[in-house]
Amino acid sequence: MTQRGGPHSQPHLACPEIDRFTAKAVGLPYDAPSTGLLLVRAAKECRDRLRDGIQLSSYNTTENAAGFAALREALGIRKWNVYGYSYGTDLALTHLHRHPRGVRSVAIDSVVPPQIVSLPWTWDSAREGIGAIFAAYEARPRCRSRWPHLARTLTQQVRRLEANPLTLTVRPPGGGSPVRVVLDGGTLVNLLVADGGALPAVDVPAALDELAHGNPQRLAQAHAVGATPAIGEFAHGLTHSVACAEWVPGYTKSDLLAAGRRAFPGWPDSVLAQAPQLPFEHEPCASGTSRTAPRSSAWPPSARRRR
Repeated sequence: MTQRGGPHSQPHLACPEIDRFTAKAVGLPYDAPSTGLLLVRAAKECRDRLRDGIQLSSYNTTENAAGFAALREALGIRKWNVYGYSYGTDLALTHLHRHPRGVRSVAIDSVVPPQIVSLPWTWDSAREGIGAIFAAYEARPRCRSRWPHLARTLTQQVRRLEANPLTLTVRPPGGGSPVRVVLDGGTLVNLLVADGGALPAVDVPAALDELAHGNPQRLAQAHAVGATPAIGEFAHGLTHSVACAEWVPGYTKSDLLAAGRRAFPGWPDSVLAQAPQLPFEHEPCASGTSRTAPRSSAWPPSARRRR
């Protein structure tokens, strides 16, 4: 099942406007202010279209959890087993906390902890994920010998690409016409922290080594995947509603940058100023892209990390 607003629900909070921005963004600097303005414009266009007849404030984790509880009762299921992945772990744990009577068990994978998740926390998550990849290779002598000092190599390449971005024309892995792509420090980081579809973790050490030796082709092709998104399939409207209601409030841009500096000291501030996979998120939220209910009642105050 997916939560309300997802691809199998009505209404589906898809944003073709953001999909079209994503296709264009592969040929733009990842964290340039001009790129951010285009993203904010696309998000506003989506917001203006969706809010015609849709109450966007109903799309948040608390309401999603309540929707699942109501669905279980409507189906006549006394107890069920809940599985959550990534953001789905946040939803599963919120569901367990607020509606425990109908839950037999909960399994969670790639945990997004409800009590601490925020936009700055995404840098802690990125550090953990990238560190896990590097640790797996360094634990094997043959791999460690072939690709030594992966963390140092990554820092060097992030700094190099951010200072001097590469512009290439490559053919997407799935075929089609060649596309223009820009590789800068932000692009490199987000290829590593994405869900693995474009650049699987198994390819990360080789890709970094090739880049360090003047061959960016593997990374450029992985980035080119974004030039052909599935228009209208991903629920960007739901993502932004949750982020603006639950992850952005209470944290400033300075908090986000500070979290990035703690996670990856030595990386350029221009990279660390944007949350992994959620760049320029403060701007769409501030512009009113998503006006959703606060999540203060989702977890007991004592369970939330205080600043």
